[in-house]
Amino acid sequence: MDTLFVWIVIFAGAAIVLLGIFLVASEKELKVKRREIEELLTRLESSQGGLSPTEPGDRTPDDSAELTQLRAVNRELQNQLTAVSGKLELSRRSIDELRATQDEGARANAEHLRAENNRLQAEIADLKNRIQANGTPGSSDDQQSEYARLQGQLSDLRTRLSESDAQLRDLEILREKLALAEAQETRRSEERVRLQSRVGELEQQLAAAREQLRELAVLRDRLAESEREQQALRDENQRRLAALQAPYSHLLNKQAELAQRQSELREELASFARLIANAADENSAVPPASSSPDAGEFLSGNRSA
Repeated sequence: MDTLFVWIVIFAGAAIVLLGIFLVASEKELKVKRREIEELLTRLESSQGGLSPTEPGDRTPDDSAELTQLRAVNRELQNQLTAVSGKLELSRRSIDELRATQDEGARANAEHLRAENNRLQAEIADLKNRIQANGTPGSSDDQQSEYARLQGQLSDLRTRLSESDAQLRDLEILREKLALAEAQETRRSEERVRLQSRVGELEQQLAAAREQLRELAVLRDRLAESEREQQALRDENQRRLAALQAPYSHLLNKQAELAQRQSELREELASFARLIANAADENSAVPPASSSPDAGEFLSGNRSA
C-alpha cells in the first residue's frame, strides 16, 4: 500500500513536469509569434515612413500585402493565445488538484512513515532489550533459537526502517521538486501576463496601422480622382488645340499671302516713286512755256494715281 502510494506521488510529479514542459513550449511559440508581429510592424512602419503621399502607386501593393500578412498573423496569434490560455488554465487546475492531492497524500504518508519509524525503533529497542535479557546465545537450545529469531526480527525491522527512511527522503525530494514547480509556475504566470499585455499593445498598434492605411487609401483615391480630372483637362485641351489647328494654318497662309501682297505693293510703290522722280527731273529740264498738255495730264494722272 505504501509503495503504491509512493508510485502515485511519483507519477503526479512526472505529470507536473510534463505540464511544465508543455507550458515552456507554449511560451516559446508565443515568443516566436510575438517576434514575427514585431518584425511585421517594423517593416510596416519603415514602408510608411519611406513612402511620400505623392506616390500612391508605389505604396499600394506593399501596404496591402503587409496589412494582409499582419492581419493573418494576428488572427493566428489570437487563436493560439486562446488555445494556449485554455490549456494553461486546464494545466493550472490540474496542477492545483495534483498539488492538493500530493500535499495531502505526502503529509499523510509522512505521518504514517514517521509513526512506522517510531514503532520500528520501539520494536528494535525492545528486541535489543530482550536479546540482552536472554544473554549470550549457546546457553541452551531454546535460548539460541530465541536469539536467532530475535536477530532475524531485528534485521527485518532495520531493513524496514531503512526503506521507511528512503521513502521519507523521496518525499522530501518530491516536496522540493513541487516547490520548484510552483516557482516555475509563478514565473510562467507572470510571463503569461506580460505576453498578454504585449499582445494587447500589438493589437493597439495593429488598429493604428489599419487607421493609417485607411487614411492612405482615402488619400490615394483623392489623388487618383485628381489625376483623372487632370487627364480629362489635358484631353480637352488637346481636342481644342486640334480644332484650332486648321483655322490657325489658314491664318498663317493668309498672313503669308498678305506679306507677299505687301511686298509686291512696296515694289510697285518704289517703281512709282522712281517714275515720279524721273518725271520731276524731266519737268525741271523743260521750260514751263513749252510744256505740253500731255505731260501735265500725265503728271496729274500720276498724282491722282
